Amino acid sequence: MYTLLVTGDVPGAATYFNPLLQQSIIPCTSGTRPSSPNDGMMAWETDTERYTSYNATLGAWVTLAQMLTGTYTATLTASTTNPTLGTGGAAEGRYALFAGKWCAIRGTVKFGTSGTSAGSGQYFIALPFTSNSSISNGVSTCGSGIVRSAGSLSVVGYYCTPSATSMAGVTVGGSNITSGTPGAWTTNDYLSFSMVFETA
Repeated sequence: MYTLLVTGDVPGAATYFNPLLQQSIIPCTSGTRPSSPNDGMMAWETDTERYTSYNATLGAWVTLAQMLTGTYTATLTASTTNPTLGTGGAAEGRYALFAGKWCAIRGTVKFGTSGTSAGSGQYFIALPFTSNSSISNGVSTCGSGIVRSAGSLSVVGYYCTPSATSMAGVTVGGSNITSGTPGAWTTNDYLSFSMVFETA
């Protein structure tokens, strides 16, 4: 339903509160969207930078579009003992949310110049958002990157499973990235990464 106004029209209350309001994009926050929306009503959430529309069939607000960028701490952990990045170490990541529930990430985890420890076990790098529970029918989502381990560069892949809060890495040969793979981690070594995944 929509209303066309022409020069000289004098809109009344019914015009404002029925079809005209439904034709407008309402600026609000994700917590202050209209409480009794009509089907198809649209809103721009100023806190999440996304366009949403109310779907009466689902009884929920659905994200139509989003482009939100930010930074996050790409924390490096291990399955047995967490590594220590040491003095000058860093765990930096950037993300961009777009097209509803998609997230693109890139970043680097770098060991410092002293006081480092490789820890023990398989390595994991934190994601900025939890991955979707049904991504790719339960098959891992994949990304790519480069690591400098034991002073040598290697091309690696990264993957995250459904409902994951972190991703793991794998070498070209198919071995998981661990405290000793692809080599013995030392000062100034790093793991760089990029991935696109669907969020929860």
